[in-house]
Amino acid sequence: MASDAQSISSLEQEDDIMSCDENEYEIDQHKFLRHWKYCIRSDFASLSGVPATWEDGHPKHWGQEEAKIFLDGEATTPAISPDNQLVAVGIANDIHIFRVDTKKRIDVLRGHPGEVITLAFAPSLGGGSIDQPDAPRYLLSSQSEDEGGVHGYIIVWELAQNGKKMPPPKEEEEQPNFAAYHDETGSMHCFPGDLGSFGSQAFSPDGKTMVYVVQNMTSDYYTGQCRYSPCVTLWDVNTRSIRHQLHGHTDCVLPDSSLAASISWDGTARIWDVLSGRSIHTIGPLGGQLWCGAFSPDSNFLAVSRGGENLIHIYNITTAQQVSRIEIPTWCRSMSWSPDGRFLAGGLEIGALCLWDPYTGIEKQRWSLKFDDFMMQEFATIAGAQFVGDRLIFRILEGTVEVYDLDTNFKKQFTRGPNDKISRCPRGEMACSSDFKILIVPDVDRTLRFWTL
Repeated sequence: MASDAQSISSLEQEDDIMSCDENEYEIDQHKFLRHWKYCIRSDFASLSGVPATWEDGHPKHWGQEEAKIFLDGEATTPAISPDNQLVAVGIANDIHIFRVDTKKRIDVLRGHPGEVITLAFAPSLGGGSIDQPDAPRYLLSSQSEDEGGVHGYIIVWELAQNGKKMPPPKEEEEQPNFAAYHDETGSMHCFPGDLGSFGSQAFSPDGKTMVYVVQNMTSDYYTGQCRYSPCVTLWDVNTRSIRHQLHGHTDCVLPDSSLAASISWDGTARIWDVLSGRSIHTIGPLGGQLWCGAFSPDSNFLAVSRGGENLIHIYNITTAQQVSRIEIPTWCRSMSWSPDGRFLAGGLEIGALCLWDPYTGIEKQRWSLKFDDFMMQEFATIAGAQFVGDRLIFRILEGTVEVYDLDTNFKKQFTRGPNDKISRCPRGEMACSSDFKILIVPDVDRTLRFWTL
């Protein structure tokens, strides 16, 4: 309890240091949190119109979690291993590895030149890795901001069965353990690049391909001016080498081992053959920069959200023809299809989450927060929308996690209590175990909380 009190006290001291001057026509993170109050404007309901209700014991507040880990600093996005045995979390420039069952830290991975901001485990390394005791059991990709924060830096770590970093070959043991000095070692693979953003997955579902973006610098022959050109890179997990480079696009999603979709701020999307690197279809330009994309569970349809007029386009992958167009009131940077493909969920930047019929574009449900001040509404971004079975999970900017079960019409909520004051919004997203039983949430009090789904 002393650690809890000390963490909250330090956060309150930070809040006291900030200026009390407020402009009624402006809002920032601190003002948003000071005036934050959870209030629902519209809630979920069953298909027959029955309002959703709280599951027994909910909402749950800090102190009611199943377990928690006190960290050495504020965490960035956590990642859970595919067998649900390990959880990795970035703290400053390092990656801390914990066991899920005992909550004990088993290793700290060092080598990033900047703060670690993204982590992802490969879904599987195949049976051979399990049968061979000297082979890596896990593959963990991580991205940090490079010096100056202009470009990203990626390290792919090979971890042993016990979760520790694989030992380097003997000839490398005397070398400095700082990744920026070398591109490859026996247990870590290092290169410049950025892992996917706004819901993009770092690995294909079969774990054979990792995707990242490289900013290639080119120079104009006549003016000498330099510019950066994005390139989506497909990295072969088995060979630990680049398979293909897809030039000109900024983000990528992989629904399976055969297809990839890349999107670009120039308003176009492309469908690629992962094995050959061949472009199958080009969609657009759609008239505005594209923010994120999501494949349907059967990989037959692609949803892309676009800025400008704020629209979501649904395309048939086979024909490259538009199926529907959904008008939205603001940007959508978080989308997820239901497992049966019946619904598309999207988190909006006005404290709202919508469920649409993706084939007709008709809005089926809207969950939204209520604010007296419209500026508060525009600051309450809904992030991390994802279907976990029949349950829809998402997080409000201030840290509250909502869970809605479409099958039972019950809701769950994991949030801080009324006396748990914070002065900034959490930076990390959530991580869910592959068996849909555990939700791990990093909070601003330097705690990693484990909740039962």
